[in-house]
Amino acid sequence: MNENTVEALESVIDRRGSDGRYTDENLPEPLAGTEFVTASEELPNRCQHDGCRISCQVVERNGGDVQLECRREEYPHTFTINSAEYTFYDIEFESLLRTVADHIGEDISSVAFDLPRRVTAITDSGLRLTMPVAPARFEREVMEIYAEALRDDQPTLLLTTEGKLEDLLELASLFSTGSLVYATPLSALAETSGHLSTMTETAQAIQAMEQKFVDERYEEAGDLVHRVNMNPRYILTELNHMRLLRKTGHLSGGDRLETVTELVFSHLFSTYPGEGGEDDSGQSVPDNLFHIPALDSSKYSESILGVVDAKSADRAKFGREEARGKHDEYLERAERESINTDQVAHAFVILEFKGQQEIEFFDKMDEFYDEETHLVIFTADALAMLMAAYLAATVANELELIRGDFRSAIYPLFEPTAFRDAGLARVEREVGQLQEDYRDRYLQRPRLLIVHRRVVEKQLQRCLASEKEIEPIFERYFADMPLI
Repeated sequence: MNENTVEALESVIDRRGSDGRYTDENLPEPLAGTEFVTASEELPNRCQHDGCRISCQVVERNGGDVQLECRREEYPHTFTINSAEYTFYDIEFESLLRTVADHIGEDISSVAFDLPRRVTAITDSGLRLTMPVAPARFEREVMEIYAEALRDDQPTLLLTTEGKLEDLLELASLFSTGSLVYATPLSALAETSGHLSTMTETAQAIQAMEQKFVDERYEEAGDLVHRVNMNPRYILTELNHMRLLRKTGHLSGGDRLETVTELVFSHLFSTYPGEGGEDDSGQSVPDNLFHIPALDSSKYSESILGVVDAKSADRAKFGREEARGKHDEYLERAERESINTDQVAHAFVILEFKGQQEIEFFDKMDEFYDEETHLVIFTADALAMLMAAYLAATVANELELIRGDFRSAIYPLFEPTAFRDAGLARVEREVGQLQEDYRDRYLQRPRLLIVHRRVVEKQLQRCLASEKEIEPIFERYFADMPLI
């Protein structure tokens, strides 16, 4: 498609009315006679003589002149009109979509017109081509297209005009579609660089790769995995609403919190998804694992294997947790010589505490802990704050300016010595009237780490206020060059 044709198409789409029709006068010349417009003639069906409204019929054509005659029985009126004044044009959207598909090397399998809102085609490879065509509904249509792409997990090429591209990208910032949706103006059809086909192929390749890993790692990957895969910030939505879902009866089982917890740790550290819950022999295994490697940039450099159990009850009932026959088996697996790790973090993720039962549970488990094993209990809101910091590019970058690694900033939340050196043990949770007694009991157990929201907040603030090791490198680079 040449540049003149593209510009003409964009101009008529930008001013397309609800009926989608153009007259001969306002149809750009480059579109006349092309496959991208269709013409329809709508001649008068009533007599044009003053005072006569009887139906009429064509009696003769001579080029563009059309002679009509009304159906009066006596002395019928005759009148002549120019057919161009009664010829209307509309865009042939199917031809446009097929041209786009041909430009990117795709074949269309189906076309759907939802006029006057939008037009859509699906290619043989599953790529969706779609274009909003109602200027008055542009914002609403674009938002629906992005939402549908996320819902259906379908690579989408979103076509628009150059005049609408900036507005579209502003709307796109509200949706975390990543490479799933690629927006392009029609002017890209005039390019011969192959850029457009490269972008659509990339989107499809990434989606196929993601699906391959999901299929390999998860026996049944539900909507939650797909939602987070498309929009990592959805993890925060789940964590922040988990207690509400439990209270309203929408969280009957523990699978949901287990999956969300696994997805959080998969962003922060290495995990092994899809394997938790029960092994092939039917023996109980933890919900998931995570691994923190030795961090050379930190004085706390030991690696940690996290053995994770998620508790989705409204309040975690640690008093009912059996140490022997379940959690001791989790730890026995972790302490085998073949597992090369320095420390083991016996980790729980909970919605809320019940009383002070975590103290008694630690005492029960301490019988099975060796010197390199400790207990870490995360609340869901603490995990949400941790994930929010990771996903916020500005916050994550500030933390990485300290030692060049986000994990260095959060490592003290998982390791007992670093936890206490950072003063985090003294940010104990509030338990009510027995606060002092609880504080004493908690501080007497240095291998018990309770991580609630205020603990995460303090650690992040402490890091952000500390001396940054990486930032001076950049400052020296941008310093003025010495004059020779």
